[in-house]
Formats: sequence, C-alpha cells, structure tokens
Amino acid sequence: MLIVGGGGREHALVSKLASEPNVAEVVCTPGNAGIARLARCVAVDPADPLALVAVAEREDIDLTIVGPELPLSRGVADVFAAENRLLFGPTVRAARLESSKVFAKDFMRRHGIPAARSESFTDASEPSSKSAESISSSCGRTALHSVGGRLRWKIYSLLCVRPRRWLSSFCSIVR
Repeated sequence: MLIVGGGGREHALVSKLASEPNVAEVVCTPGNAGIARLARCVAVDPADPLALVAVAEREDIDLTIVGPELPLSRGVADVFAAENRLLFGPTVRAARLESSKVFAKDFMRRHGIPAARSESFTDASEPSSKSAESISSSCGRTALHSVGGRLRWKIYSLLCVRPRRWLSSFCSIVR
C-alpha cells in the first residue's frame, strides 16, 4: 500500500492501514516524522506522477492512495491508469473541481449549483474599487477571496471588511 502525502489526512490513513492485519506494509511518500513511526517513508516528490509510478512499480504496490490535490492536479491518476496500476483518486480532469477554484465556481454557476458569489482576475489591473464593493456588498460587508493559479499553487485568502482595503491587499499579493 502506498500513501502519497505528508499531512494529517495521510497520517490518519497510514495509522489505520498499518493496524490492518491484511496489509503487509505501508509505504508513504514523502511522509513526515510521525508517519515514519508507522510506515516506511520514501523520499520522492509527490507532485511528480512519473516518480510516483516508479515507486509503485519498484515497491510492487497493489494500491496507491493520494491525499493532496497537487499530485492529482498533475495527473497522477491518469499516469497510473496508463500503466495499469491501481490508484484511489480522481483523474486530472475531475481533480480540477478541487484544484481550481475558478473552474469549480464556473462549473457550479453553469450547472445551477448554489455557491457564494465570486469574481476571478488574472492580474492586478483587473479588479477595481467597484468590483471590490460589489463583492463585499453581496457578502454582507465581509468578503473572502482566494488568489491562486500563477502564484505557484499558493492560495491566499483575504478577509476584509472594507472594500478599499481588499483592493490594496489583493494588489500587494499579485504584484
């Protein structure tokens, strides 16, 4: 069994699987100090689908479970399927619902799924005081905004009560 990730979710998975009598060994990549007490950790970049499939082949892994969204958004499930290896996790196309907040919001809007109002911007010159005020007014004077994508997979959330403060905070992040 191979668990991909090194956070609390993966620690919980490793802990449960390591206690199962029919699981011979749990391997985790990259893991962490706590996980290393329960499983053998292998130093491989979890965002590299080819490296992960190589570990699965080398270790003769029957099932791989992926916790974090980054490997899924990079196509690890697709690579494993192409190699006829069993992996629990969505394809790169399905993972977009989690890995891209803009895609998820557009999908929900397109299919009539209720969701909080949102706007997306690709650079700091797009938002204006008007858009900041419209977002804040629709959110009861408090707006929560995530900035992602080209910022190298970092998600920054801005919780601002005043629209002008939101605009200056947004611009300072994307510059």
